[in-house]
Amino acid sequence: MTPARTWRRRLTFAAGLLIGGAITAELALRTIGIGNPPLYLTHPTVEYMLAQGAYRRFGNNVTINSAHMRATPEGLLRRADPRERRVLVLGDSIIYGGDQTDDSALAVTRLRGVDLGDGRPLVALNISCNSWGMGNLLAYLKEFGTFEADSAVIVFNSFDYGDVREFVPLGHQLPTSRPWCALDEARHSIPRLLALITGEPYGDNADREANPTEAAGNQSLDELRQLLDLLKARGITIAAVHHPRRDELDGKKSYIGASKLFPVFEAAGVPIISNGHYIGAANVRTDQLGTQRYYRDHVHLNAKGQECLLEAMVEGLKQSVK
Repeated sequence: MTPARTWRRRLTFAAGLLIGGAITAELALRTIGIGNPPLYLTHPTVEYMLAQGAYRRFGNNVTINSAHMRATPEGLLRRADPRERRVLVLGDSIIYGGDQTDDSALAVTRLRGVDLGDGRPLVALNISCNSWGMGNLLAYLKEFGTFEADSAVIVFNSFDYGDVREFVPLGHQLPTSRPWCALDEARHSIPRLLALITGEPYGDNADREANPTEAAGNQSLDELRQLLDLLKARGITIAAVHHPRRDELDGKKSYIGASKLFPVFEAAGVPIISNGHYIGAANVRTDQLGTQRYYRDHVHLNAKGQECLLEAMVEGLKQSVK
């Protein structure tokens, strides 16, 4: 066999291995839901929101209804029982929960049916989306209404200070259409996944989120005031839950946002509950094995953390409806 023919056979064999490996990887990724991410829609005032659909990701169900709420059945959008206590849970990816958490494990889902001691069946609506700030929430309620709500729980974190709508084209983090293959989605997800695990800054906005401009900060505070005013004008009682990042809870870092946001809630007479308190209490009950047991990464909660968030929201509701 000539050297040229030998090299052709080797190249053919290598190409076959590459193609076979790519096909195997593509099929393996599709079995866990990669390649079929929840999709997003742009909106002229809200900025963007989740598109209606049902997805299966990493073994978890992710369902979005016609009002762009996760894990909220269509039948809950209107009052079915005059005795219902209808609760809006407002927030960002902390409430949304991510694709790594099943619909059933979310704090908002678990909140439904909780007894606040008033004998009223509790209905909770999940109004949230990745990276939403106060302006997004305000615009959403102006666009879609308050769904006959009696109460609201606003879950916030330090990075909500300075988080304002930008109306820029959505990228791979917030896809508007399915990727052409699962490998393509995985390729674009690796840098963000590593950042979430390590807690390191990610992307062009990382420093701006931690250290917003004064103008952006003031705008976010004004939008929070407007949000509180809108809810109060409709007779909705309000509670706030502060969710600390893991480095805040562990005392490794502090961010300017909390010191700016707290006074706005306090001036409006809104009780503030710390989710950090409930994570810390759960940590004591489990022999102090570490707060990381409640976080999926540096800020988002796993199923155990969602249980703590549920406790914080229930306490907030109890205080707000006294």
